[in-house]
Amino acid sequence: MEQVLQSFMVDLDVDSKNASVAGQALDMCLKLVAPEYAHKPWNRYREFLLFLEQRQVSSVLFSYKDSRFGCLSRAAAVLIYHFGHLTEFLSQNPHIHNRLACLVREVMELPYLKVVLVVFACLGVHLVEPFYARTIEKDATHTQLREFYKGLHTGLGEPISDNYTTFTTPEYPFHVNVTE
Repeated sequence: MEQVLQSFMVDLDVDSKNASVAGQALDMCLKLVAPEYAHKPWNRYREFLLFLEQRQVSSVLFSYKDSRFGCLSRAAAVLIYHFGHLTEFLSQNPHIHNRLACLVREVMELPYLKVVLVVFACLGVHLVEPFYARTIEKDATHTQLREFYKGLHTGLGEPISDNYTTFTTPEYPFHVNVTE
């Protein structure tokens, strides 16, 4: 796949961080409408924003270069949110037929893509983001971090709750109160 994509489109980023088909699909779909690539001739950011405005839909697109952590999970959540919008945008604009748009049309039809994107988003919201936040918290003591990691290890061994995809409650015990 890497050789096919590299020969098909020079601007596509195929490396170890995007080693899965789902990761590639996510990257391609969002690059087509990403704000940081608005200056590229293959990007449709401005047209997509206008499309969303006409439907009174808020855009949740963001610039990846400004994000330090959790880009994969956040990007997956953004694509899930805009999945139907992007599909409709492309179907109503058949004249957008650059190589990236053609690839995006194809990957958006992958039967498992939405499931994988939801998993990426859920793991990011419930695990990755809170883990980063707690780990880099400047006032966290070693004792608090040790208890936090023990609680996390225990929580990861438990079945997930019915609320995992609704985000109504935290899934793992990230706020362990320990006094030294």
